[in-house]
Amino acid sequence: WAPAEESRGNSVSSLLFGEDAGRYYTATGATLFVERRYGLLGWRAELFGESDRTALPRTTHAVFPREGAATGPPPGLVADSGTFYGARVALEHQRGRRLARGVVVSRLWVEAAAGDARFVNVGGMVDAIRTRGWAAGGVRVGAGQVFGEAPVQRGYFAGGATTVRGVAPGTLFGPRFAMGRAEVGVGPAAVRLVGFGDVAWAGRRGAVGRVSAFGAGLSFAEGWLRLDVAWPTGGARTTLVGSNGLL
Repeated sequence: WAPAEESRGNSVSSLLFGEDAGRYYTATGATLFVERRYGLLGWRAELFGESDRTALPRTTHAVFPREGAATGPPPGLVADSGTFYGARVALEHQRGRRLARGVVVSRLWVEAAAGDARFVNVGGMVDAIRTRGWAAGGVRVGAGQVFGEAPVQRGYFAGGATTVRGVAPGTLFGPRFAMGRAEVGVGPAAVRLVGFGDVAWAGRRGAVGRVSAFGAGLSFAEGWLRLDVAWPTGGARTTLVGSNGLL
């Protein structure tokens, strides 16, 4: 899964600093899909066949380039080349329509594939957000499991804007994954001061690691753009522009 917030944040970071923490890879193939939405419930089913390979970054200019930016494959992901075919199903359900009364969005995905590797990937995530006047709060919990020998690009990563802000993308990787995130904010939706804490686990059975961080920042236009400062546990302070947040 790759939320729109992640792509937007990576685009802003690439423009400003020449850095893109996206877990990208190149896939050539075809997909047949059916997508439906009934009120607050939506689903999508796919049949796919694709050939995967590593996607090399092509960023050559930035407003404030950082040393070493955009040199080599994206951090944490050098794809396993191969051909895969199978099916995916994704479900999304939203409870509530108004943030003032609370909104809960639940997602579930299942992927089964064969070819150069056989595997099944199952995962889910729940976001809950509520506002009250100028106060706001949100939590996210998620987990996933890969069964079989999946290529690296189908595994789970811990670290980066969508899991633990301030921790290098792909710091932890494996077939098992869980995460939690909490945010509190104050201010109008246009510009909101936010405090947050992130934690995630990833790895193989008997060798699951944990990363965590806390921080604060500014949220613009209900989270359309974020400017955060994160302090990873045991790491150095990191400034993030366009990072993925709940508020």
